[in-house]
Amino acid sequence: MAPINPVSIEKLVLRNLQNIRIFKAEIESAKRIYTCNDSLYVQGSVENKTIEVKFKSHFTVQIEEF
Repeated sequence: MAPINPVSIEKLVLRNLQNIRIFKAEIESAKRIYTCNDSLYVQGSVENKTIEVKFKSHFTVQIEEF
């Protein structure tokens, strides 16, 4: 059996993760979308909600209602 190339394993894992929903957050209309440092922020215009997605040092999602 031929050895598996690490790159092909990575592609397989990413392909399998594409259809997995990690979290669900609904915003009807975005008032503001911006980045700061290693985070992406989406602020709703109708809902009193801001979603923060952090990419470094680990992946986190935080939803704040105001």
